[in-house]
Amino acid sequence: MQLLLLLLALCFGGFLYNTPALWPVGIWKPSFTFALPVPAVKHVINQTVSVDMYALTTCGHCKNMARKMTEAGIKFSRYDIDANPSRVPELNQRMQNAGFLPGGSVPIIFIGRHVFSGEVPIDTIEELIQ
Repeated sequence: MQLLLLLLALCFGGFLYNTPALWPVGIWKPSFTFALPVPAVKHVINQTVSVDMYALTTCGHCKNMARKMTEAGIKFSRYDIDANPSRVPELNQRMQNAGFLPGGSVPIIFIGRHVFSGEVPIDTIEELIQ
């Protein structure tokens, strides 16, 4: 039984070892745990393209996107269009210049000549800003 639990723990990255509620009564409790490596944080050094994000202060996707870009070291400008309505005509003009109808769902992110509506994978942003 102990060998089976050890094999399961090795296969599942220590899930059984790190979850005391799953330890059967009377079975050896380990004095060590397994940990998965934490990926290194990437920091963009040579950002050659500006990144502008139009958002709402109440938008969860906007907050999530801002957090992801900040964690990745991407420099960006955030414009909250509900807190500063004077940015709306600017946003509409930029959308029309890019060939889109004004409006869209936030966050709206401009990366150089590219326009995205909604959350964008950080890998995509990193590729476009270099």
